[in-house]
Amino acid sequence: MSNNPYTSVSISGFNSSPPSDDGAEVATNQLEWAKHVDKLGTPNKNLGEGINTNVLSAFGALIMTDDPGQDTVVIAMRMFN
Repeated sequence: MSNNPYTSVSISGFNSSPPSDDGAEVATNQLEWAKHVDKLGTPNKNLGEGINTNVLSAFGALIMTDDPGQDTVVIAMRMFN
């Protein structure tokens, strides 16, 4: 039996070290764009790119043929070890 060619992707580094939320007006509680990108944007971007790569690989593992004698497209899975 064939294995599923799709590999799941997990997110890493997502807000891994948030500042304390004590309401203090100190530098660690200030909003800065670089912090948002590092903690939210970059991990989400990497997750999306990883999913896209794995979906393309999974579809690349499918052999799609169109039989002119049929009205349907035949999709066959290659064997995976």
